[in-house]
Amino acid sequence: MKKLLLLPALLGWAHLAAAQHTELIGRAGLNFARFAGHSAEGTSGMNMYSLNGGGYGYTNNPCSRRPGLGGGLGVRLLHESRFPLLLALDLGYDYQRARTTITSINYYDEYAQANYTYAADGHSFYQTQHLQLFAALGYRLRLGTYRLDLLAGPELATIFGRRETGQGTYNGSHGWATSMSYSDGAPREARL
Repeated sequence: MKKLLLLPALLGWAHLAAAQHTELIGRAGLNFARFAGHSAEGTSGMNMYSLNGGGYGYTNNPCSRRPGLGGGLGVRLLHESRFPLLLALDLGYDYQRARTTITSINYYDEYAQANYTYAADGHSFYQTQHLQLFAALGYRLRLGTYRLDLLAGPELATIFGRRETGQGTYNGSHGWATSMSYSDGAPREARL
């Protein structure tokens, strides 16, 4: 008798499970990244520690308003219940870089104990890598043959692998180059 009482509950559970499905969605894309705000500039100077090609230097203001080309990859696990209720989990990776035009080289000579400034040209790129984890609850609208997913939820993000590279010329025809990694703590962020 107990088995007969459990049968309707099991059949109801099977009916709900049959109305559900899970999707695995991948994404890849290109982006243009730039900084905004009153301190974001398009041009800057390069501070160099060595002008003999050693590549020790950094941009005064690497946060440029000029866009640089980047890209991203991601994967989303999306579960639709019997009702148009959605549960989503998204993991993403973004590579972004901003481009700064270099107009001068500022060089400190240890031996002469003097600062020198040279006219320069070239570009530096400030590159960052981001990881995001997005968990969401949402609703699926069916608009004829199209579906529109409305999702909301918290997102956790971290920045890692910050790097600055650049090259150009200074003082007419002398070359300069830099390649510098930033290893200080990776900033983390949580958004809703």
